[in-house]
Amino acid sequence: MRTTSSSQTRTAPLAQAALRIVQRDIEIAADTLCVPQIDRIQLCQLRFPQQDSSQGIKRLGVLAAHDWLVRRRIPYTQAGGSAPYCFTIGKQALGAVSDYVNLPLALLRQRQAEDARLSFVTYPHRRLTAAVYVAFVRGCQREGFTLAWRSEAELRAMHQTVSSNGKAVKVLPDGFCVLENLPGGKRTACFLEIQVASDPSTWLKKAALYTKYWESGNYQQAFGYHAFRVLGITTSELRARHLHAAIASKQGDESMAGQRSRFWTSWADALRADVWGEVWFRADRPADTTYSLVGTVRTTEKEDEQA
Repeated sequence: MRTTSSSQTRTAPLAQAALRIVQRDIEIAADTLCVPQIDRIQLCQLRFPQQDSSQGIKRLGVLAAHDWLVRRRIPYTQAGGSAPYCFTIGKQALGAVSDYVNLPLALLRQRQAEDARLSFVTYPHRRLTAAVYVAFVRGCQREGFTLAWRSEAELRAMHQTVSSNGKAVKVLPDGFCVLENLPGGKRTACFLEIQVASDPSTWLKKAALYTKYWESGNYQQAFGYHAFRVLGITTSELRARHLHAAIASKQGDESMAGQRSRFWTSWADALRADVWGEVWFRADRPADTTYSLVGTVRTTEKEDEQA
């Protein structure tokens, strides 16, 4: 699913019942498909960055009233006022978004019904996923990069597995993205692993699974790329360091030989501040140095061969 590029948001009107739809409204609906339960603040940051937030909030309300979006209150208590809203795609947006993202309308109807009923049990996980998505999209808009994003639901529907200890194990990332038009005309493909709890043992198991997935050839066949990185994103720098250490400590492990360079970790606040800055730990390098995700893409022929 292609979500953003260096082009500016267009405002040509499209016919849609009693509601005057502009291109930004289609992009907003597509955002909710990429990261369901994205909240009001995140959508305003993403699609109304140069305007007063009240204008964005008002527009989101209008879209929800016309079933372009489904609006639900997040059932968390707060100090004062009503609970904030989060959004998923509405029925009236399906036709336009189907054309925009090039996905079958029948599939989007199914996704719309599922997303409208999503539980809030794992909402903190989805909120962090949405924060990463917002950081990537805004960063691409600012620098002229291109971002293609596949949601957790899209990836789940691909039914990817890998053999581990004689059993077929599902490969279920939290997202997948491809960054293109990077410095030097390069690109990079990344799986996203959102680690709210940041359990190093779980992260290590995921790393072993991704290593087997690449070695099996299933990734190359399903996605059409040779290399990938796995981005582990958590809630604090300390937790990101713990994730880094879990894989870095396996330096002598033959099962991870040549593979540790795939695994990068960072934290939400760092990505919000400067997603392309030197805010990433690499499992094949010491934690006293951080790196830029786009500044070190395929830096040497040797590294590319290992990837």
